[in-house]
Amino acid sequence: GRIPAPITSDQFEAGIKYQPPGTDILLTAAAFDIRRSNATNPDPVNRNFVVQTGSVGVQGVEFEARATLAEGLNVIGGVSVIDARVVGDITATLNQVTNRQVPLLGRTPVQIPDTTISLFADYRFTSGPLLGLGLGGGVRYLGSSWGDPANTFKVPESVLVDAVLSYDLRNFAATLDGFSLQVNAQNLLDDRTVTGCFSYSNCYYGLPRTVYATLRYRW
Repeated sequence: GRIPAPITSDQFEAGIKYQPPGTDILLTAAAFDIRRSNATNPDPVNRNFVVQTGSVGVQGVEFEARATLAEGLNVIGGVSVIDARVVGDITATLNQVTNRQVPLLGRTPVQIPDTTISLFADYRFTSGPLLGLGLGGGVRYLGSSWGDPANTFKVPESVLVDAVLSYDLRNFAATLDGFSLQVNAQNLLDDRTVTGCFSYSNCYYGLPRTVYATLRYRW
């Protein structure tokens, strides 16, 4: 085999931000067009190698909204929709269903979900005995993606729940001013998901419930 040519990209993007007068709401929207040259795909014959697949075009739009609904309560949501296709190709890939070579032109690369949606809310106590305590939670939706370069099967969509707990330690003791503690839980419900595939026999599971703590100091 030979070493693949370097992957290069050209990207065009335009966006807008808007804050309705008299509100704590910030709305943003963006559209983008990316062209990747010399893109690669897993070699269907030997998974230790890749095949050069020409150019991939990626078009998409993103929307985001941030809002303060009440004192200490913030919400952020986002939506992303992507259309990715091989737009310039001189190779083919193996269709593992028919065992025939098929052109890659017009097909979608693997591991690119068509839609992602997220919604997260957090509340920080601003008075009372729980002053400095923050609670948060959210939902992430990952849309389906193609599981092989020939686009013969799809990886199903998944929904994950996350949570976060934080505390400003200066509210516990004045000597701890600048210290904060945060505990994050990803995939709180411990759902078993598949994040993506390269072929019928080569897929990756998403992370199980993952909890980690962070101690920060700012000055």
